[in-house]
This record gives sequence, C-alpha cells and structure tokens, in this order.
Amino acid sequence: MSWKLFYVFILCLVEMALYMDRLAVASVLKDIQDYYDVNDSQGGLVQTVYFGFFFIFTPLFGYLGDRASRKWLLSVCISLWIGLVVASSLIPKNLWALFLVSRGLSGIGQSSCTVLAPTIIADLYSGTKRSMALMMFFFMIPIGSGLGFLSGSHIGSALGHWQWGIRFTAMLGVFIALLVIIFLREPRRQQENETTRRGQTFWQDCLKIVVVPTYILSTLGLTCVMFLTGSLEWWAPTLIEHGKASKLNLSKTEDLTDNEKDNITLVTGAITLVSGLFGVVMGSLIAHWLKIGKGPFRRLKTQSADAWVCTIGALICIPTMAVGFPLAKDHLAIAYVLFFIGITAACCNLAVVIDLQLSVIAPSRRNTANSWQTLVSSILGDATGPYIVGAISDGVRKGSTPSDHFDSLVKAFYFPVGVLGLATILFFASVLTTKRDLRKIELEQELEKSRPISTTNLDWSNSVSKQWE
Repeated sequence: MSWKLFYVFILCLVEMALYMDRLAVASVLKDIQDYYDVNDSQGGLVQTVYFGFFFIFTPLFGYLGDRASRKWLLSVCISLWIGLVVASSLIPKNLWALFLVSRGLSGIGQSSCTVLAPTIIADLYSGTKRSMALMMFFFMIPIGSGLGFLSGSHIGSALGHWQWGIRFTAMLGVFIALLVIIFLREPRRQQENETTRRGQTFWQDCLKIVVVPTYILSTLGLTCVMFLTGSLEWWAPTLIEHGKASKLNLSKTEDLTDNEKDNITLVTGAITLVSGLFGVVMGSLIAHWLKIGKGPFRRLKTQSADAWVCTIGALICIPTMAVGFPLAKDHLAIAYVLFFIGITAACCNLAVVIDLQLSVIAPSRRNTANSWQTLVSSILGDATGPYIVGAISDGVRKGSTPSDHFDSLVKAFYFPVGVLGLATILFFASVLTTKRDLRKIELEQELEKSRPISTTNLDWSNSVSKQWE
C-alpha cells in the first residue's frame, strides 16, 4: 500500500466514524424523545442544531484550509468531537437544552472533515485517480450511516442504556484520532501561482466562486437532495416503528419490544449501507464511463457526465420515495425495496457532485468552495429537513395513536419528495453550463502558469510540507 492510499484510508475512517455518530443518534431517537419527554419537532431539532453549528465553523474551516495545516485542523477538531460526544451522553433528563447544545457542538468534527478531507485527496491525486479516491471516501457515508444505525440501537439495547449507543463511536474515534496525529501528512497543494494566491483574500475567493454557474447550480441541487436524505435517515426508523406498532394494534409505539426495534434498525441500517455503497459505486463508474465514452456509453461521451448522473439520480428517487412511504405500514417488504432503489439513486450524487465541484473551481479556492457547498447543503438540507418534517408531522397529526403518528410522518415526507423535483431541474441546468465552466478554469490555469512565480511569498503551510509518496 502506498502512503497516498494509506492517507486516504485514514480520512475514510474519520468520515465513517462521524457518520456513525450522527446515525447512532437517529437509531435511538425514540429513546431520546422518551428520555427527555420531547415531541417530533423537538426530536428533529437535534439534527437542526447539530448542523446549525456548521454555519459558524464551516466557512472558518474553508478559510483556514486554504491557508493553514489541514492535518492539525483535523486533529484538533476530532479530539473536540470525541469529548463532546461523551459529554452529551452524560446529560440528565431535565437538561434537554444542554443536550441540544452539546450535540450541536459535536458537529465541529463533521464540518472540519467534510471541508478539509476532499481537498487533501484532491491534492494527493488528479484525474481518474482522484475520482476513484473520492469514491472511496464517499463510500464511508453509507458505511458509517449503516454501522451507526446498527451499533447505536444494538449496543444501547445490549447494555441497557441508549447512551452507550453513541459513546461507542467516541471510543472508536480515539483510535482514529491517533492515526491522524501520528501518520497523516499534509500533501503539497496543487496551486496555480503562489504569488497570485498570496494576494487573494477570503472574500475575493468567494467572489470568484459565486460567478461559476455550475458550482452554484450543483450546490443548490445537492442541497435539495440532502433535504430528503437528511430527513429520511433521521425519521425512517421512527416512521417504521410507528407503522409496526399500528399494524400490531398497540396503543403506544413504546410498547414495541426491544427485539422488534432492533430488527427495524438492523434492516434500515443494512439497506442504508448496501444501497449507499451501490449508489456511490454506480454513480462514479457511470460518470467515468460517460466522460471517456466507455462501455455502453461509447456514443454518449460528454464533459457533463457528472451533472447528467446527478440529474437522473434525483429523478429516479422521486417516485420510489413517494410510493414507498405510505407502504411502510402494511407492505413493509415492498417499501424496503423502494427505499433501496431510492437511496441508491440519491447516493449516485455523493462523490460525483464533489468531483464536479473540484473540476470547475481553481485548486487554491477548493477549500473555500467546499466549505460553502457544505454549509449551504447542510444548513438548508440536512439541518432543516428533519426539523421541518417533524414540525409538519406535529401540525397535521389528528391523534396520538401509532397510526396517527405514522400517517402524519408520511404526509410530512411528501414535502422533501417534492423538493427533489427542484433538484432535478437544477442539476439539468448544470448540464448546460459544465462545458463552458470547465473551459474557463482551463484558461485560467494556463494564464496563471504563464506568469512568473515568486519564491518569496509562499504559503506558510506549504513551506513546511513535503510530497509524501
């Protein structure tokens, strides 16, 4: 194994642990609601507050990531995340607000990795190798999500307290933090011209980013997709639990046995993991084949391959989710199949949209661009989706039986499914702008290479970096 591949492996472990943490909380959400005695909108607020801290820290990591050591930024943030996860599991039931704040602060770890890790990979590899490395990295989203569902519920159930379900990821995080601190090295940045880069301010970088149509359209499209997937990963186990309790004619969903709850999280986690992996692989491979005109796409070669994959993925996801939700009570097996197809289609976007962004943004502005894309898609997608779905569910519910809870959540989910229609339109618009933006970035880089390079104003973090092979 080369050092470069080992570094990618370490970053993959970081991403996996962070997603395990998020979904471990989702897998025990009903237990958390019972423990703190909160309703659906308050339960959705846990995710909203978590991503709310993205608004504070994501632009900061974008700024620092283009100027400072990304390795040490990651090391500090992962260490903070570990401490905050453990702290959140120790908060008593009468301090709901403190639990929200501690969970929100733990989002520092997620924001740092999401912004910094893809740009480290982009500096390690280029071209097809970069696409494959990013595919490996984004594998960790479904793997971490699936393992989070499984570990959170089963470990909490086995040890008798839901808190142990989220503490487990912190214990795993200690090992991963040591790998980052001891082994990860900062790669040399792929920059156009150090003199030009040194003269750029953060806001100048931002102004250059917002005039790239493909970047703006794909960011908004990703936001719409994340609105659905964030809502789904947060509420799907609870939705299915209400449906199961309703079918068994139970008076309360809390009356479901631990074994029944564990089976639901087991299947949900397995579907999330397998469909996510399949979606990331399928999306990346199809985009690659479209770019080079390979296999069944010999006559369809296009530079807009990434945008086409995102468009079709979002389009397929709409009917599968719209039909799957209401079937989750009486025809759960069919609903699981539709969820599998829908999640697969949605996950086709994950690695592809980041590769698209990296292709149309200059290397020296990638951390900044990635931070804003992460911020927008998280705040307006992952963060708001669970809360809005929970609030709609509370608003349309007519009673307090499991059937009432199930029906209200199904109705609430039609809103994020509708948002996917907007995602399809935005991604299709990016198909029309990709070729022009790729040409613009090529011309910009050619111009920068033709300018004389000063050796007196090197970025300070690069001056101490080495090229590790």
